[in-house]
Amino acid sequence: MFGCRVEVTVLLELLELTDLDFTLVNAVVADVDRYLGAAVELVERRLREDPAYFGVSAAPESPGLDLPEVTFSDAGWLVRFADAPYPVADPYGLLVEFDGDTPTRVDGTADADAL
Repeated sequence: MFGCRVEVTVLLELLELTDLDFTLVNAVVADVDRYLGAAVELVERRLREDPAYFGVSAAPESPGLDLPEVTFSDAGWLVRFADAPYPVADPYGLLVEFDGDTPTRVDGTADADAL
């Protein structure tokens, strides 16, 4: 989909490595384009529903997302589009959180602490 390598990171603060759901990690990595597509679809839908959240007056024809990364952590997993052309995504990108296979939430990083 994006035609680039996708960085995958595992961050564990509370869990042990043996507690991580490697079945999910393997499934996501093996079919990363599908999950990136699902993340983009959620962003597009949210842009149409509430462009003001993103800091724009109307949804663009293309969401302009690039440089995807996948992160698994104690709290779950997400896709970060490090390059996203919206004020809410400045400076660290746009986050799409997943619950299992389903993208559920889009967050900006405008109020985030340094990564």
